[in-house]
Amino acid sequence: MGGPVAERLVLLDGYAMLYRAYFAFINNPRRTSRGENTSAVFGMLLQLGKLMEDCEPTYLALVMDTSKPTFRDKLYPDYKATREKMPEEMREQIPWARELMTEGLRVPIIELDGYEADDVIGTLSRRAEAEGVECVIVSGDKDFHQLITDKVLLYNRKGRGEESEWVGPDNAGERLGVPPEKTVDFLALTGDSSDNVPGVKGVGKVAAARLLAQYDSLDDIYDHLGEIPQKGLRNKLEEGRESALLSRQLVTIITDLDIDLDWDDLKVCEPDREKLSELFEKLEFRTLRGRFGLEPVVKKTEMVEKDYRLVKDRRELEQVVAELVRAKKFAVDVETTGLDPISVELVGISLSCREHSGWYIPVAHSQGVNVELATVREVLGPVLADESVGCVGQNIKYDFVVLERAGLPVRGIVGDPMIASYLLDPGLRSRKLDALAENLLGYRMKSYTEVAGEGKEQVTFDMVGLDEATFYSAEDADITLIIENLLDRRMKDEGLEKLYREVELPLIPVLARMEMEGVALDVPCLESMSGQMELRLNALKQKAWELAGHEFNVNSTQQLATILFDELGIKPVRKTKTGFSTDSAVLEQLWNEYPLPGIMLELREVAKLKSTYVDSLPQQVNRRTGKVHTSFNQMVAATGRLSSNNPNLQNIPIRTEEGRAIRKAFVPSAPNRLLLCCDYSQIELRILAHLSGDESMIEAFTRGVDIHTETSARLFGLDPSAVTPQHRARAKTINFGVLYGMGPHRLSNELKIPYKEARQFIDDYFARFPKIREYLDSQVAQAREQGWVSTIMGRRRKLPDINSGNRVQRQSAERMALNTPIQGSAADLIKVAMIEVDRELAKKFPEAKMILQVHDELVFDVPEGQVDSVAELVVDLMENAYTLDVPVKVDLGTGRNWLECK
Repeated sequence: MGGPVAERLVLLDGYAMLYRAYFAFINNPRRTSRGENTSAVFGMLLQLGKLMEDCEPTYLALVMDTSKPTFRDKLYPDYKATREKMPEEMREQIPWARELMTEGLRVPIIELDGYEADDVIGTLSRRAEAEGVECVIVSGDKDFHQLITDKVLLYNRKGRGEESEWVGPDNAGERLGVPPEKTVDFLALTGDSSDNVPGVKGVGKVAAARLLAQYDSLDDIYDHLGEIPQKGLRNKLEEGRESALLSRQLVTIITDLDIDLDWDDLKVCEPDREKLSELFEKLEFRTLRGRFGLEPVVKKTEMVEKDYRLVKDRRELEQVVAELVRAKKFAVDVETTGLDPISVELVGISLSCREHSGWYIPVAHSQGVNVELATVREVLGPVLADESVGCVGQNIKYDFVVLERAGLPVRGIVGDPMIASYLLDPGLRSRKLDALAENLLGYRMKSYTEVAGEGKEQVTFDMVGLDEATFYSAEDADITLIIENLLDRRMKDEGLEKLYREVELPLIPVLARMEMEGVALDVPCLESMSGQMELRLNALKQKAWELAGHEFNVNSTQQLATILFDELGIKPVRKTKTGFSTDSAVLEQLWNEYPLPGIMLELREVAKLKSTYVDSLPQQVNRRTGKVHTSFNQMVAATGRLSSNNPNLQNIPIRTEEGRAIRKAFVPSAPNRLLLCCDYSQIELRILAHLSGDESMIEAFTRGVDIHTETSARLFGLDPSAVTPQHRARAKTINFGVLYGMGPHRLSNELKIPYKEARQFIDDYFARFPKIREYLDSQVAQAREQGWVSTIMGRRRKLPDINSGNRVQRQSAERMALNTPIQGSAADLIKVAMIEVDRELAKKFPEAKMILQVHDELVFDVPEGQVDSVAELVVDLMENAYTLDVPVKVDLGTGRNWLECK
């Protein structure tokens, strides 16, 4: 449908493109280094690039609405009244969009006061058709179906991985159920909620399509109203006659506006590359330059001649080491045979101590000269292990593990650009070295595929030629050093140096040692559990079939929806694009009243545990060590919390019996050892008490009473001895809900109580703990003023949406403003504790190993005879890692497996 034509006019629905682009990046907005949101214009350019390929326009125009009222607003004052106000950060991008289109890409913008973009598009499409020019309207708006003819087509650019949609006369009826010429009457009956067009109340899409299949038009329906057999439908149409006629006026696109049209003005032409380049630099759209035929910007870094050298023997290595010692600071980067630091082999090492220079030391290339690893250990080893000579690396934890395994321990870590960039901007889209180089230096690095190939042709690095390997690897070390120096200055300027130097950098070797140590796994235990779960799943499946009345695919959400809402007649809770939702939230609302949703929830839970953990964990046991080696991430959560992957041990469920049972498979590394678990008790509430200074909460923690019982007593006016488990559970929900900005609606759902009662609970809570209310309000106010919040150790989280005109975005940012200082401070606290514990264990109990960190819990693998002494030391260090205005308490447990520790 989108094939070559003699002449084709492509009309872009401007605001639709900008809205779509803005919200496509809503969870991870694109921002400049100045913090400006550029998602809408960036996404619009991406769409434009693709549609130029697909649509092949001869003529092109961007059509926009103006800010003036239209005739529809005068006809119906509530027209589009329910629409959310445009997000402020999107509105700020409109001038950029206009400048990019008109001055950079030389695409004209057409708009007309008093009319919508739809009317301008309608008029231009009919003008094109009359002059024999095919017209393509780029939009997914159903209103444009009324314009479709053999010469007017719709093009709807789909998301990533989906084919774009062409709509013409042959397939136009698939979406609405009526042909293009009946679109106006269809919308007059059904209305349009997005534009607040009323339609006829109670007449849906199916009924409207059926009526228009039987009658020629809206007028024809009303001319034969008495013939409609369904009394209810007949009454709705009669009562909604005026509304239908009004709606028809509102949805009809005008096609005969007086618009001066010069085809030469619309002709596709070459962009003004100089202007476009200037705008791309201003907006930091460096990755788009190639797509729009612009040369990469040559920055200072690129123009400087590089001095990258291959180290071929001991003498040259000794000269390199002498320079490193004189410089007192250098960058290191390793090349290996793969990505897993626990199993890869070292291929080479690059070093740099001066900007624009570097060395590469090959140790295991298949061709050419290599320096013996024993020589590298003897000559370079002492410098890597010297704490007085600073070592910098991009994601240096990886290098640390690889070098440690190769007999080259690293001790003087003083910088990691990946972590520095994370502290400066936790929301940054990518912290890879090449992305940082492009964003911060405007410099394009040589890619791995350029030296090693790609796809099936790609080789491991030991097969790469030495010349290519030298430039590629030395460049990594060089750029790492340049960016580290740049970010180091920014860290000082933004007050983050203390957090960086005293928490995040010292934590790197701690996490690296934990990863290398690994966790022993009882594989037979998991295999037995898998068999039991398989039996359980079969039983649950049989029960589900019995309740449904027939067999069905329990993994099919569509089949389940049909059974629940069609066959069993259960009232649907929520609708999605593909039908009625059967997600966990929906099933949880239904399971108290109907048995099948409860069975399906249980079945899904067991199936997920089995596939994600029980069957997966044994496959991740390292053959060499016989253990599981998770990877701890410092740079994922914006709050500063650690996460883990390969495998993810942070999310093993503990609320269900099956979830807890998985912990039974985590065991000590030898029969004469035990696991020791040390867990901060209610640390986030203690931090809340400290930050808010609320005397009542501080006093409760100081007396050592149960905080949820104490809260319940104050909330319900009871003596603590009279507090029931139900009272305590409600108080616990409110205590933790406060941390996450929980409102009365959420609380009413959590506690299954009326909204009014939930609101009263929250009001009473803040009346009993007034300083907490003051603190939370002050956090939001501070965030609004400065655009960020911080933790007790100065970790910052930027909140660009805190003043957004979009209510959903603003409220989300407000919740982050409340939660981040508390959850982030807890993360700071346990990180400091981990550094202290690692240091003291190495001195006093070197055989005891810290092996896991899961949120507020540390797990150790300890010789059985040392458990009490190690526990005493660890608890003391954890409880005194940071001084709060309340006591910090650590709960501990020991056992032959992780489950026994609880």
